[in-house]
Amino acid sequence: MRYSSLLSLALGLSLSGCAVDDDDDSVGGSSDDDDASDDDDASDDDDAADECGEASGGSGGAAGLNWHSVPGFGDPNDADASWEMLVYVPDTLPADGPAPVFLLAGRRMPFAHADNEELFAGLGFVDLAEEHGMITALPLTSGDINISWTDSQEDADFFNAALDLLEANWNVDVDRVHMLGSSAGGSAATYLGFRHAGRMASIINHAGRNPFQGAWPPTPWDGEVAGLFVHDENDPVVPRAPVEDAALMFEDAGMIAERNYEYDRGHEWVPDVLLPPAVEFAQRMCNE
Repeated sequence: MRYSSLLSLALGLSLSGCAVDDDDDSVGGSSDDDDASDDDDASDDDDAADECGEASGGSGGAAGLNWHSVPGFGDPNDADASWEMLVYVPDTLPADGPAPVFLLAGRRMPFAHADNEELFAGLGFVDLAEEHGMITALPLTSGDINISWTDSQEDADFFNAALDLLEANWNVDVDRVHMLGSSAGGSAATYLGFRHAGRMASIINHAGRNPFQGAWPPTPWDGEVAGLFVHDENDPVVPRAPVEDAALMFEDAGMIAERNYEYDRGHEWVPDVLLPPAVEFAQRMCNE
């Protein structure tokens, strides 16, 4: 894991703790823990930006917002039970190099494609893609399938297949794949960082608990992955302690962990407040 020397300003940190509660996680004021939208010391290196930016070799994917079936998953004849990925490819992709990827971690989304598209845009992922020249994507399941991003081998295989699909179709920067989630999605992003560190540069966890509840496993951590942990001390749904617990898991494993505990929108996902520091953090992180 390397810092990019282009953006080396660290986020301000402030730590405090409070008691853990057992309320369900949510975003935007709801209390559904399954809601997708809810849910080595770093050193500067002048050569970091040059050493990152490895391309996958894919090209030719369509621009705009499109649905893609993930190969090997779901029944193409059953729209009510599918494993798919919603991908937004901006017109502002880099012309001279591979594009970073921002993934949205979630667990349950509406069944209708149109509803998911509206939610995806409302969460700021379309604007994020256009403003920063990034591919943004939401791997999700529908129908009776509920993706949980746990230690299910099926979930792990789906995550890998979704990344393979992106890399096969677009000029993706495989060293700059980032995952952002809120609440249950933040906990899922933390788990994905642990499980798939070799394929991810960073995760951003907004108000998500440690997915292991303190029982931190020593493996797999098959690579280095950075974590940004965002939380409002006055969050009425998830208190500080389980978020800090997730950050400590990263630190204890020797990973980069930064905290933005100055977020002031409670448990709500507010794109204009949440996304800028998330992007700034991601832009400083890449795999070696």
